[in-house]
Amino acid sequence: MSAVTTAEALAPNHLADLRASGLSDETIAAAGFRSLSAGGVQAVVGMDAGPGLAIPYAGCTDSDGSPYVRVRLDKPFRTKDGHSARYLTRTGETPRLYVPPDALMAADWRTDTTVGLHLVEGEKKALAMAQAGYPALAVAGVWAWMTNSRPLPDLDEIAWQGREVVVVGDSDLRNNAQGANGLRRLCGALISRKAHAKLVFLPADGVAKVGADDFLVRHGTEAFAKVLATAAAPHASLPVLEYQEEPELTEPARTPTPALQVVELRDFLADETPLPAPVIENIGLAGSLTLLFGPPESGKSWLGAEAARCVTSGRPFLGRFACTKGPAVLVEQESAPSLLRARLAELEAGDPRAEDAAPLMLLPLQDLWLDTPEAQATFRDVAVNIAPRLIVVDTAISVAGATDFLSAGQVRTWLRYFRQLASDLGALIILIAHSPKWVSKDPQLAAVYGSVDFGASADFALAAVALGGGQNFRLCCVKNRWGTDRPDLTFAIGPGPAGGLVLSAASSSAGVRRIILDTLDAVDSEEWTQGAELSRLVTEAGFSERTFRKEALRLIMDGEIERDGDPADKRVHIFRRVPESGAESGAKSGAKVCSGAGP
Repeated sequence: MSAVTTAEALAPNHLADLRASGLSDETIAAAGFRSLSAGGVQAVVGMDAGPGLAIPYAGCTDSDGSPYVRVRLDKPFRTKDGHSARYLTRTGETPRLYVPPDALMAADWRTDTTVGLHLVEGEKKALAMAQAGYPALAVAGVWAWMTNSRPLPDLDEIAWQGREVVVVGDSDLRNNAQGANGLRRLCGALISRKAHAKLVFLPADGVAKVGADDFLVRHGTEAFAKVLATAAAPHASLPVLEYQEEPELTEPARTPTPALQVVELRDFLADETPLPAPVIENIGLAGSLTLLFGPPESGKSWLGAEAARCVTSGRPFLGRFACTKGPAVLVEQESAPSLLRARLAELEAGDPRAEDAAPLMLLPLQDLWLDTPEAQATFRDVAVNIAPRLIVVDTAISVAGATDFLSAGQVRTWLRYFRQLASDLGALIILIAHSPKWVSKDPQLAAVYGSVDFGASADFALAAVALGGGQNFRLCCVKNRWGTDRPDLTFAIGPGPAGGLVLSAASSSAGVRRIILDTLDAVDSEEWTQGAELSRLVTEAGFSERTFRKEALRLIMDGEIERDGDPADKRVHIFRRVPESGAESGAKSGAKVCSGAGP
């Protein structure tokens, strides 16, 4: 059967889509694409998701030995958890590395390290590049080169040492911090295998996303080669943006590694050198390292930005913790510059800094990896020039490069750089880190993603969690190397008196009241909520059952909520918001309270 006949055997929409990516009929035939009916898709992936295009992975098999196939659906499929999926594989299967047909790849490319390779996201892009003479491999997504927090085993079957590799990102990743970080980490994984890996993002073409196949179709191989020539190491540049004013620059200075010191006990005890002064009271001292961690959407980035603003202004952090005034550096590698700009603009509008505030310098999203001596020296020079009191890094994993966060040795070595930098500068460094999504909501039990040495190496550790609905959070100190004071408070992100947003602290009682009210506000005003459910939400946020009972009773007496149920059995108590028509009378009469000892 000829290649053209095989290609034309595909459904018209599938054939048109493949040809639109610049694939020849010979390439389409060699790749083995197949059109599948809804029943065919269900037979391959085990889900009734409608018709689609089968993309075989030559030489790869599922766990049961059947051929590994990824399916591109004709229409997006809504999964049980509410997400929309366009590509599906059989549930439970590990992602695989896509390799174009042998006819498009150089002989012995796996072992011959003189053959340069390219990695892209998506099979059609890899085929288009290989067809154009650029040997390419594809991952199924920007983070799909990993499984169980480790690089895919397929990568271990390729000789990387000394090989030239270019990771090619779509144009939209220029403004997608999470996606761009995925490819940066892929580049780092290849560098750790001794490859000469570089990264390039394709230029945008209007508002439409541009992938490698799109670019080749529109601009040809000559223009594509020019783009590839601009590929650079992820840490190649380090521009710093001014937030307020240009700081006075000083000559960079390097502190030599001191000789080992041996001190006799009596002399050591006679040394009355005091502890360094706090940069932020109960949060961190000069020359120390603080870890701020929590799950997604727990207010970490807001806290980091506000800490930098408070230090430059010399005003209390969250209105409670005294700050030593001085310059600050905010290394924001998690959010796109537009999102960072919007966040800072809201904070400035809600609570403007004084005109005499010290400089707040920004390092917005860029190719910043602090995993090599060269990159660390460059960042050190920048920091020395600014002479900051505070450096906030959001997030640690975004600048870790090839550092394996699951390796205790690599984590300790990487953090030693920040500890030395903090000591040399006399600055507090706050590293913002993620918790796994599945950890307990109790901040006392929360864990940092990665090696336990991450938390163990910090002088202070702060856990942040979201409380119920809205913009209410809890900040809890779980480690203080220098004392016994461990702040535990709730804070809210809300509108300021004159607009914008402000971060304000509240007591733990206010946090419990907020959980109760937000939960009851989320249901119909006529519906009742089980007391056991409210108690569960409060205790999951890290507060005690006793505090829940106390605050629930206060809300009842204040006329905010009412309770019903068996007075003799608190397990069957139910609660709801006091209807608006009865709120005023409820406040006067103590609302509806059954006899009994408490909620």
